[in-house]
Amino acid sequence: MKMITKRFLNITQITVYAVGFFVLAGCGGGGGTNSTSSQALPPPVVIPVEAPSVSQALDYQPDADKLSHSAERSSDLYVEPDFDFNSTKVVTFDVSAADFNDSPLSNRLLAISLIDNGIMDFADQRLQDKSIIAIVKTDNTGRVYLSIEMPISAQKVLLELKEIGLENKVMFALTDGEPVIHHFKPQLEE
Repeated sequence: MKMITKRFLNITQITVYAVGFFVLAGCGGGGGTNSTSSQALPPPVVIPVEAPSVSQALDYQPDADKLSHSAERSSDLYVEPDFDFNSTKVVTFDVSAADFNDSPLSNRLLAISLIDNGIMDFADQRLQDKSIIAIVKTDNTGRVYLSIEMPISAQKVLLELKEIGLENKVMFALTDGEPVIHHFKPQLEE
């Protein structure tokens, strides 16, 4: 019985504390008006603004003076209206792989790397400086289809399929707007 009474007292104490807290929190801190203040706020100031008429065409061409001198401040710079500020491009990859029986190679790793445009063969030492931009797995049909955003300066990629017995490395020169399409297949021995 003492335990029930003690537990009841704890619940009662907690309830009293909670109600007291909410009363104090609800009654505290500003929000009211000061009835003893006799100062009135000044009326808002209205500034007339002349709206440009629709008939006035805005001319965004630069001052001829700005074009003849080097810019000293950023406000002196001029950019042609048709200038493209994009520094990236999207390249689509459609890569597939099959074994000797023409069965798809699923769950194989494919590495996509950016390489120097001057590299022409796989013996070139600059190939060690490749920049891997994606590592993906082939799906159940042995295919990888994805789009990758890369620097607009990228000109050549290296595709490497992690599989033995196939032609597993190939270089591609990137052409604007064209997808990279390749089918990895077994090497035929002569």
